[in-house]
Amino acid sequence: MGIMTEVDIMKDVSGNGYHPEWINSITFSRGLIGNLGGYVEFFSLVSSESGSDWIGTFDCGLTYAVNDNVQLDAGVNIGVTRAADDFNPFVGISWRF
Repeated sequence: MGIMTEVDIMKDVSGNGYHPEWINSITFSRGLIGNLGGYVEFFSLVSSESGSDWIGTFDCGLTYAVNDNVQLDAGVNIGVTRAADDFNPFVGISWRF
């Protein structure tokens, strides 16, 4: 299980100031077979900018450790609030150096 919280200071859409945005997530991951793992996550972004809506997504995916320094991943983020994208598939690679 992993829990993350983050605060970002973002420029207002009008360009006349800044506002904070809070990002939070909770993730559960598990090894499946060999170097293959899976995870599920709930992601939340709340902005204090006027007129902004809460963004919430349910995310799930697979990870594959190629070696100690390279990991492949693929998954999908599914919007659970109106402001979130409905469906966002992705693939990626992480490289530790």
